[in-house]
Amino acid sequence: PVAYDPERYEAENFLALLSALTAAPIPFNPEQPFLTIPADPSPGLRVIMAPGASYPEKQWGPEKFRRLAAGFLEQGYSVGLIGGPADARQAAEVIQGLPVENFTGRTTLRETARVIGAAGLVIGGDSVALHLAAALGRPSIALFGPTPPQQWAPRGKNRRTLYHPPHCSPCSRFGHIPPCPYDVECLKHISVEEVQEAARQIMMTEAPGK
Repeated sequence: PVAYDPERYEAENFLALLSALTAAPIPFNPEQPFLTIPADPSPGLRVIMAPGASYPEKQWGPEKFRRLAAGFLEQGYSVGLIGGPADARQAAEVIQGLPVENFTGRTTLRETARVIGAAGLVIGGDSVALHLAAALGRPSIALFGPTPPQQWAPRGKNRRTLYHPPHCSPCSRFGHIPPCPYDVECLKHISVEEVQEAARQIMMTEAPGK
């Protein structure tokens, strides 16, 4: 038997299971992509944003994503939006009047992975998109609130996690998040300006001098 450790990165929990079967330690290297897929040929999709998540408590909110998208567009970056069919209404609020390419509800999981694989930066909460970015080795900014970042936030170079936990966070237990009586205060503490600064630092590292 292998004990489950909620304080350990989830990928390392799974590798601990495999190590018990093989009787040999399997190290985790966050810099080594473990998923390969042909990149999307669409040119110029520099920033990919994923506003949706399985729980409303994991969602930063369309108004902030809209302000973030507008800021990237003003700086000359291309912006794309991804998500499932359930995220379509939120996506419409984000892109209203903005020249953002909207893939929300229009791509399969494999096609979404291709879009992420071509991104210069992926921004989102604790969701499939964020973990696909980690698997494909793409830079990312993770917006965390109810779930523990030490367990779920992607690790490695050019991966930032923004997290300002109040006393009640994290409240997620084994994949379940209870309804929040505090109006998701944990995520509201993350400002648009803070995400912009994290993006600036990643962009400078990815393309120094540009």
